[in-house]
Amino acid sequence: MSNAAATARATGATGELAPEVCVPKIAATRARFVETLRSLGLERGADAFVVSDLAVCGLPECFPKAGPELLEFYHDGLAEAVGLDGAPGGTLACITYSFDFVRTRVYDSRTTRTKHGVLNEFLRTRPGAVRSLHPFGSCAALGANADRFMRDCGPSCFGQGSPFTRLIAADARCVVIGKRPGHVPLFHTAEQFVGVPYAYNKRLTGEVTHEGERVDREFTAFLRYKHLDVRYDFPFIYDAMEANVAHRKAPWLRASVAVFSMRAYYDWIAARYERDVHAFLLQPPDYAGDGPPA
Repeated sequence: MSNAAATARATGATGELAPEVCVPKIAATRARFVETLRSLGLERGADAFVVSDLAVCGLPECFPKAGPELLEFYHDGLAEAVGLDGAPGGTLACITYSFDFVRTRVYDSRTTRTKHGVLNEFLRTRPGAVRSLHPFGSCAALGANADRFMRDCGPSCFGQGSPFTRLIAADARCVVIGKRPGHVPLFHTAEQFVGVPYAYNKRLTGEVTHEGERVDREFTAFLRYKHLDVRYDFPFIYDAMEANVAHRKAPWLRASVAVFSMRAYYDWIAARYERDVHAFLLQPPDYAGDGPPA
């Protein structure tokens, strides 16, 4: 089976790990995973923002197939590395976006699933997890600073008072598993603070339930104008990040794991945007024409 076929079979049509996945297995244990994270500077007591693509990594040899046990493997390894249950206790955070809210106008922080990664959904549903209120661009966290990052957030999913601004201010560690280090959703926060001309604050309303109680509140999301051809230059973003932002990276199974400062990456993105608001696009959009739809 080719790598592409194995990955397709691993993720399935919905991006989730399929139980019948069969890929080459490489010797790995939880102890080795924790040792790798520690070697990259992830210390006990750290606040960690996790981004992952487990299908790209393949299976450790101790797992005959993908399933909940594999997700527990990664959760337990990350928890041990940051000392989730110890002192000083660390924090694990991740995105739990629910973009379907734009269509359904219904969101329940306890039951609305995220489609942005099986590990993210697994972390969201762990006992003690705290999910932010935003019905479109929520995040979730476990551990010592979960309340600090996720509770009483502002109405914007990327702007002031969002989990992203709090994690950046705390200089959380980005932990990227399986993806290139630059694949971290900080660009929208920088775009909003800089005020790029190809995006706007969209007002969001709907039936929102948070921790069992209905919420009567308006939210916003900084989104790209649909009438503009806005395309990011991802190869350039990833190459430039690795060339300009300090990070530590190590092989992990068929891919890699990287650790770096969330604040340092954000500061680099924002500085580039301040010099050129189209710095990370393939080309500037054509702003001439009829303008945004009503």
